[in-house]
Amino acid sequence: MTNCAYRLNTILYGPPGTGKTYETTRMALGIIDGWPSGEPLDEKSFKRYRDLVKEGRIGFVTFHQSFSYEDFVEGLRPITSDDDPEDSTAASGSISYSVEDGVFKAFCDRAHNASVTEGLKLAPDARVWKVSLNGTGRNPIRTDCLENGRIRIGFDDLEPEGGTIPEGTGHTVVNTFWNRMSKGDVICSCWSEDEVDAIGIVESEARYDEALDSFCHVRDVTWLKTYKGSDKLSLRDLNGGKRMTLSSVYELSRVQPRDLFDAAGIDVAGAAPAEDLPYVFIIDEINRGNVSAILGELITLVEEDKRLGASQERTVELPYSREHWGVPGNVHIIATMNTADRSLAQLDTALRRRFSFREMAPDSSVITGREDKGIVEGVNLASLLDAMNKRIRALYDRDHAIGHSVLLGVESLDDLRDAFAEGVIPLLEEYFFDDPVKMRIVLNDSDGDFIAIDEQPSAASLGLSGFNDVDLGAETTPSFEVRPRDKWAPETFERIYLNPSAKG
Repeated sequence: MTNCAYRLNTILYGPPGTGKTYETTRMALGIIDGWPSGEPLDEKSFKRYRDLVKEGRIGFVTFHQSFSYEDFVEGLRPITSDDDPEDSTAASGSISYSVEDGVFKAFCDRAHNASVTEGLKLAPDARVWKVSLNGTGRNPIRTDCLENGRIRIGFDDLEPEGGTIPEGTGHTVVNTFWNRMSKGDVICSCWSEDEVDAIGIVESEARYDEALDSFCHVRDVTWLKTYKGSDKLSLRDLNGGKRMTLSSVYELSRVQPRDLFDAAGIDVAGAAPAEDLPYVFIIDEINRGNVSAILGELITLVEEDKRLGASQERTVELPYSREHWGVPGNVHIIATMNTADRSLAQLDTALRRRFSFREMAPDSSVITGREDKGIVEGVNLASLLDAMNKRIRALYDRDHAIGHSVLLGVESLDDLRDAFAEGVIPLLEEYFFDDPVKMRIVLNDSDGDFIAIDEQPSAASLGLSGFNDVDLGAETTPSFEVRPRDKWAPETFERIYLNPSAKG
């Protein structure tokens, strides 16, 4: 497990505008770089966050109603036989399905391989490839490649144009060798349908070497381990029980670099332990998705003591790939939930047991901590926010308060008018959509400076006859309109939190 002071699974919850997403950035930097808790972020720290996202150390996803297990863990995607180099028997153009990792599984695999990718300078998302060096068994091409640090494939009639093979070339193997394989990927030299005789790292882009008599498509490789005589490494178990096919080049998508190196006994000198390389996966709006359906069996695997390397390590057989898989101990999960969308009490019980929860409530001290103490045109923004939230808690609940970020950027009267017209009042309309009187109570707006409520209709006002005995007001919801913002003076806002009788 990571030695970080942060819990592995945390959910930040609170009403909108309380800085939950901002806090995920600060927590991620705290977990990875030791950024002090509570320390404000600056441009340098935001740049560091963006760099960590590019490096693959931080992942981010937003849950929504259409988000699924297939998006998060793994699913199937249709491919034609021409795009599937692993299947050399299918008829050209036939449709099959391949397993594709979801965003969380791909992120966890990257974290699982962190120690070897850092130590060996692999690509952050290093993939493992099977290469047949002129078929199986001993032959001159294999000998040349192992002695001269390279891999070679045939199809010499497909020469590059201007030094490249265009993406989508008609031959799958050549296209894979040139355009899908990358520097920093891992190579397994195929000796037989079960065994490999060498493991290495791709060190160059592809090139076409006309000085060679044949097998002119070439990439440089640093061989980390070669096997002599009858000593070979079986890949059957690592490859999910699958045998390697005759196709010259394809990805061994079931094989992880770290597991491969462990099986081969390759020592990664100078590599940091995985627990010293924390990764952070952020789930925004976790309560907007169907959590049980999205996480599936991962609801057990994310527990701290069920992680890989933990005291009660657990793995499951994934439904599509049949891969035995677990969640690494160096992956931190930070989620946010907006309590105005769904109460904490409505959250999946199994999820609540496996996450620690941290409330992010409106904090007016963030406003008073500004250089101007939060006083704009004589209006005390902190007192304004606190007064409105006190009334909302009384009329509704604490989950539907107004976050301090709504007023945080207010520096002028026009800013304040905009914040109310575009932030505060729309929220109140959402919370009290059928009761404008409560909106006026929150704003202490007895005079209707913010909200004008229309008179309830009468039979006469609607031009009706014969309905004088009907209370039309009881049959309708009161209608209202928001007053023009340019009419809102500083005194209008002060009345929200000041008792007029106390002024004097």
